[in-house]
Amino acid sequence: MFEKWISAGKSVFAQLAEKLEHVIAPPGGEPVEDLEYHWNSFKVVHNALVKLSEDPAVSKLDKHIKSASSHLMAMVEILIEEVKQMREAGKADEAGPCIEFVLSKTVIEELCNIGRENVPAGMTQISVKFLVNVLSKVQFPLLHNVEVHRAIMNLIRVGSEREEVESVAGAALCDLVYAICRRVSANRTLLTFFLDYEIDIGGHPGGVPSDFLVFRSAIHHLHAPRKQGERAWKSIALCLELGEPAISLYAFHKTNLAHVVAESLSDSFSALVEDSERCAAIHAERTTEESLAEAKARKTHTRELLAEFTFK
Repeated sequence: MFEKWISAGKSVFAQLAEKLEHVIAPPGGEPVEDLEYHWNSFKVVHNALVKLSEDPAVSKLDKHIKSASSHLMAMVEILIEEVKQMREAGKADEAGPCIEFVLSKTVIEELCNIGRENVPAGMTQISVKFLVNVLSKVQFPLLHNVEVHRAIMNLIRVGSEREEVESVAGAALCDLVYAICRRVSANRTLLTFFLDYEIDIGGHPGGVPSDFLVFRSAIHHLHAPRKQGERAWKSIALCLELGEPAISLYAFHKTNLAHVVAESLSDSFSALVEDSERCAAIHAERTTEESLAEAKARKTHTRELLAEFTFK
């Protein structure tokens, strides 16, 4: 149908508007059918958005990006419910039809590719939002899947090199790093998937990891403002709390974490001194005002006593 609209000569914007107006409800059958519906709908909207982004006459796509995101969030809810039912049935280690669909249709890999390309702008945020929700709420070991792990790592690697730390996409990637660190903290067997080692001449891994991408990415966000910076610090803390010597070696030999921490403490101490001096100045000013007020009150009281004495 989408192709027919194009051949009919309608503008891409009109095609998307008409498509969104006539989106039918999910089939309402099996959960995997609903999941497939939302995934296919997302791809239709995304493809249209890519074409819209090529039209210089179109400037605002927020409404349609939100529509694409709503399909992804519906998929998250379906996955959560399936995993919950599988656990209740005593099949927590088995993949249900919906999880199988996500893996066989390379849903996560495709979303990571879309997130890396970020066309149109905003696709990184909604792709990462889906990944964060899946990793945080769907209690199934997706990160153990090599293809899923590789795709997410590539997204973080490219995003860390490309996105400004304080951009919306940068904040989204920081949320993804935090979600991964939480999963690793809850299941330390995942750690081996994230530590990279250089192989020596004898074919053995070296003692110090050559890279720990999520840790390095978290350091990249430490100076970000408010919630983003806090999550970066929490990500670092979760990794260090594992008590894994390899992480300590990596932090010491391969990162500038010590410098960043020292700089942060120095900035905090300077801010504390400034606040203390400001408080002292305010206190002194208030004390002076109170002293003057007290002296004025005593003077008034003295005059009243003298007047009373003179009257008598």
